[in-house]
Amino acid sequence: MIISHKHEFIFIKTRKTAGTSLEIALSRYLGPTDIVTPITPEDESVRLSMGFVSAQNYKHPSYEMGIRALGAVLRRLGAQLSGTPAPPGGRWPMRFYNHISAELVRGRIGEDTWSRYYKFSIERNPWDTAVSLYFWRTRDREEPDHRDGFKRYVLAGAHQPESNYDLYSIDGTPALDFVVRYESLERDLAEVSTRIGLPQNIHEVMKGIRAKDRYRRNTNYRDMYDDESRDLIAAQCAREIELFNYTF
Repeated sequence: MIISHKHEFIFIKTRKTAGTSLEIALSRYLGPTDIVTPITPEDESVRLSMGFVSAQNYKHPSYEMGIRALGAVLRRLGAQLSGTPAPPGGRWPMRFYNHISAELVRGRIGEDTWSRYYKFSIERNPWDTAVSLYFWRTRDREEPDHRDGFKRYVLAGAHQPESNYDLYSIDGTPALDFVVRYESLERDLAEVSTRIGLPQNIHEVMKGIRAKDRYRRNTNYRDMYDDESRDLIAAQCAREIELFNYTF
């Protein structure tokens, strides 16, 4: 997720839509006051090697936390006195994070900034997204038959919480100025780049960045489905399918 005060835009990051690659590419044009949330250490090293702005300004300043900050301090103190292990890292909670929703961003930056800034995200055919999520989540696991494993994954409901619709919607309604289509990435990003005042189509910067796509098998997503798994994704992701007229 990025909030750029320099270019007055907000990028809401969805899952398995080339969001990390776009986030790294956008980092090329950011300033010191812009908000950039952390990505995986491997992808962060790619961003740093390119000399782009890395994760910054995303933590919860203690003076903004009020009662929650005091409560966190008291909980940590109580844990120390009782011998209970502190939470991992013992750090302040993050104010902004990787896949934060539009609703939470609006609440944390205020209505004035939310209304003025250009807000965009990316969406992808849900049947294709589910396959990418499956390969990402099973990247460290040997699977003798991926088609069989994918069906078990879908039937277990593993994809349902990962529908991207709620990330770019508020109260069930899309709340951004523009949602890029993964299937027309170059064309749609040209529109975004012009709107936020970049010197070139950000897609050109993205071409040299391959974040998180190293794990997917080179397969047509349709080959992973049978009728049952296809219909289940259709039901779980009905809102985005209807909004963008996606077909299997």
